[in-house]
Amino acid sequence: MRINRAALLACLVQSSASFPRTFAFASNSAALTTKATCRNMSSTQTDATCTPELLEDKSSAYKELVTKLKLVTQLRRAEAVLDYDRTIFMPEQAAEERGLQLAAMAEVIHEKATDKKIGELIEASLKDL
Repeated sequence: MRINRAALLACLVQSSASFPRTFAFASNSAALTTKATCRNMSSTQTDATCTPELLEDKSSAYKELVTKLKLVTQLRRAEAVLDYDRTIFMPEQAAEERGLQLAAMAEVIHEKATDKKIGELIEASLKDL
């Protein structure tokens, strides 16, 4: 997780407890930014209570997008296992069959990764930000 350190420092240094302070962070599972809000913090407190405001909680489009992209990732990982097996363990007689398996997997991955619905979900998620 990458934290915007300047914003976090500003959040910690501000002395007015009534002013809402936020900092942004980027999640490893998505490139979209969410926010965490520091609450109930005065100038004498050293630690802040930060409650994450997750995009998954307020955007069904983003949640569906993440689900679709996770599926594509898992299919690519399965393809990598097939390719590793082809390279390391597979007997030469199985080359044609493994080639057909890899081609089928590549076709499914391409269909899922280039689905028009993914673009629509990205647009809807950006509107929900």
